[in-house]
Amino acid sequence: MFSSFASGRLYTQIEQMFKYYKYATLLIEFDPNKAFSLQDFNRMSYEISLKSIDAKLTLLALAFPNLKILWSRSPHATSDIFKSLKSSHPEPDLDKAIACGSGGLTISSDDAEASSLARARDDARNILLSLPGVTAANYRSLINPSNGGARDLCELSQMTADQLTKLIGAANAKKLHIFFSQQQT
Repeated sequence: MFSSFASGRLYTQIEQMFKYYKYATLLIEFDPNKAFSLQDFNRMSYEISLKSIDAKLTLLALAFPNLKILWSRSPHATSDIFKSLKSSHPEPDLDKAIACGSGGLTISSDDAEASSLARARDDARNILLSLPGVTAANYRSLINPSNGGARDLCELSQMTADQLTKLIGAANAKKLHIFFSQQQT
């Protein structure tokens, strides 16, 4: 989970879940041989740090207010949770799940165009998120022209370090600016 937060992968996965499903759930499963907590009690602080797992979970909950979070002490407890949740529901329909994940089995031309635009938007976001200094937490500010962000990647690549700093902070701006400033040989 910690590396998923750092890379932005968890944020992207939750976005994808909400795209296809009415309810999205994050399962946080702990090692049964370790404490049932996110961090050691000795390492806890009264100061809030954006790098702490607590702050990242809080930001995730704020970004996705409908996200359900399940906490499990162990894989065995997770199995019990799933059994309990499943007890009052019918068996899943594999064909229906596949259709949902693919956007539907039959697609009209309007739906196909909307689906194509959505895929293009997802591809552009994924490219943006792959750039140095760009994270799931800051990429939106880079593509918001109303706050000084860019309209497209070309415009973003031509921004100064100062412009980028105003959008994503000095450390991330430096990484991104260096990336765009490199001479191609």
